[in-house]
Amino acid sequence: MIRLTLLSLFCAFLCVYAWRDWFKALCGLIVMMAVIEHPDMPNSLLGVQGLNPWNICLLFIGAAWISARKREGLQWDMPGGTKLLLYLYLIFVLVGFLRLAIAPEKLALWYRLHQSPVPGTASLISEYLVNTIKWVFPGLMLYDGCRDRKRLKWAIMATLGIYVLRAVQVIRWMPLSAIADGDALTERSLKILSNEVGYHRVNLAVLLAGAVWAVFAVKPLADTKRLEWLTLVLCGVTLFGLALTGGRMGYATWAAVGLLMAMLRWRKYLLIGPVIAAIVISMVPAVQERLTQGFTAETRDTNVRLQQTQRGRETSLTPTRSPQEETSLGRTS
Repeated sequence: MIRLTLLSLFCAFLCVYAWRDWFKALCGLIVMMAVIEHPDMPNSLLGVQGLNPWNICLLFIGAAWISARKREGLQWDMPGGTKLLLYLYLIFVLVGFLRLAIAPEKLALWYRLHQSPVPGTASLISEYLVNTIKWVFPGLMLYDGCRDRKRLKWAIMATLGIYVLRAVQVIRWMPLSAIADGDALTERSLKILSNEVGYHRVNLAVLLAGAVWAVFAVKPLADTKRLEWLTLVLCGVTLFGLALTGGRMGYATWAAVGLLMAMLRWRKYLLIGPVIAAIVISMVPAVQERLTQGFTAETRDTNVRLQQTQRGRETSLTPTRSPQEETSLGRTS
């Protein structure tokens, strides 16, 4: 209840403040994306599909943006190549949704196979048409309003704030006792993160892998030493959150991106890279165990073991016939 109250107050503040400074309100809306998949985040209000706090804020901020464009003298100067990519994206979304509308029974079959309730028409339109397009609008508004260095810093802070807050959520829900055991880290992250953060651990690992270096890359924009140290602390928080996800693909992506950036831009860090990796492994020993899992029969991936357990349950639930029933069936045939 307290969380929903704070969320309502924050959304109300953004809707009102947007008419004073729509760009800062937009940055607040972008930061909200860090918790938009949280289980406590309302998906609808008053039973209306798509009427949720984030969408309401987007409508108010969008209206304030349109109203302020002429006053600020903003001109739409997006490069032609970027426009082409946006048009292609829109075409793919529309074609995909039309195929879904023509043969909805195939999607319904997919939901039944996963033992999930089949969504209605309004849910399909909201999820596969509206939601796939609406995420583009904050980026378009951010591009249109980011015209000076001050707004550039606000945009960068808001964008990176999404990933830092997701890393904080991972640290919040993953117990420190799991950092010493690879199996405990894997099973805990697989069970908890989807329910408490709203993302699968593999997706979180890949998201945070790039975010670590993105946070580190903005250090030159810091005006003071204090801000530089704050940037490094946030980079460490994001890296620690990545380590706690237990996602090996995220670990590999983090190393690959770091190596590529060091070769192209930060060559002096090529010598420091192994030291950083050693520090991470020493602080979170489960990372090393997680990296070596899956190469022997004794350390197969937890996902494989869970799948085998699920198959075992399905096999145990399959009805069996007695020898007498088999004999009678054979005679009948």
